[in-house]
Amino acid sequence: MAAVAVARAAGHAVATAHFADHSLGPVIYGAKAVEAAGGSANDEHAWQLTRLPDEVRALVISALERRRTKSCT
Repeated sequence: MAAVAVARAAGHAVATAHFADHSLGPVIYGAKAVEAAGGSANDEHAWQLTRLPDEVRALVISALERRRTKSCT
């Protein structure tokens, strides 16, 4: 399961050139890979966000919130 999530994260990272929503793939699947390996997805998200430039961090957080809101409705 962790290997699948890592592969998806890499695939989505490469796919960002043609579809902007794929840029969330590395964030989402990276956290899933960590979780599948026994780590904390929340800690992974926090780790990822601290490494992004402020402008990019705001966009990623906004996109993740929109995605969560969309999936809850």
